[in-house]
Amino acid sequence: MSYISIKEASEKWGISDSRIRLLCREGRIEGAIKIGRNWAIPFDAVKPIDGREAINKEYLGLEYDFTIIDFLKEKIDEHRLFSKRLAGSLHEKLLIIKNKDRARYYEVLDIAHTTMNYEPFIKLVTEYLMESERLWLSVLD
Repeated sequence: MSYISIKEASEKWGISDSRIRLLCREGRIEGAIKIGRNWAIPFDAVKPIDGREAINKEYLGLEYDFTIIDFLKEKIDEHRLFSKRLAGSLHEKLLIIKNKDRARYYEVLDIAHTTMNYEPFIKLVTEYLMESERLWLSVLD
């Protein structure tokens, strides 16, 4: 069996010497053997597939016009109760609704949903948040 040097493999495969040394150390070149400090690579060895290179993939649907989806999202965003920032802030807080207040909560939620009048709901949630914060702060005292 005939062997080639790292330099010859580098020229044959069009990759750097150091990359070939790394492939040899990782055992990714079949039949490569180390002789002292040098590597001997079989003449008929196949260049390993480079996992760093992107494989050409074909994505379906990329030619779709998403403007209608963006338009619909904007329409939905117009009807959001809170801005994204406020919603994120509320997500971080614990909202405690006592059992005796649940009927009131569902009533104002229903009004907000059916009439698009969100003021009573926002006012109620604000009250609950203030009460929840008072409760948490009292625990810290």
